[in-house]
Amino acid sequence: MRCLSVSSSLRRVPLPFPSACVCWKVGWSPGRASSERMSVMQANQWWLAAAIVCEVIATSALKASDGLQHWRPAVLVVAGYVCAFYALAQALRTIPVGVAYAIWSGVGIVMVSLIGYWLFKQRLGTGELAGIALIAAGVIVLQIAA
Repeated sequence: MRCLSVSSSLRRVPLPFPSACVCWKVGWSPGRASSERMSVMQANQWWLAAAIVCEVIATSALKASDGLQHWRPAVLVVAGYVCAFYALAQALRTIPVGVAYAIWSGVGIVMVSLIGYWLFKQRLGTGELAGIALIAAGVIVLQIAA
């Protein structure tokens, strides 16, 4: 596994996929250092995306487990939430906690609502759809502003 090297000291920044990496050396140029900070930020955005996916899988499995009565979905619940919180912790290295949590919960709400509609045949009324649309709009505003 390759690592992310910063300056002369090696610092490993794991990415959400096994063999991928970002490698660079920080130069003295302010513009160059800024683009390199963006690379770390983009890596942590991948961690945030992984946290969202794991949380959505775990929450969907929670519904499928019928109150943790079925062991297979229950195992997926535990594994999914452990992975989600680990990935979220990695993302919080550079993403502000308020922004990361808002995006994590907002995208998670929208995705779980859609999965509930398609997979579990749960109906969404006009109020629920309007709320989901507002949450999605808020996440888009956060992504643009952050």
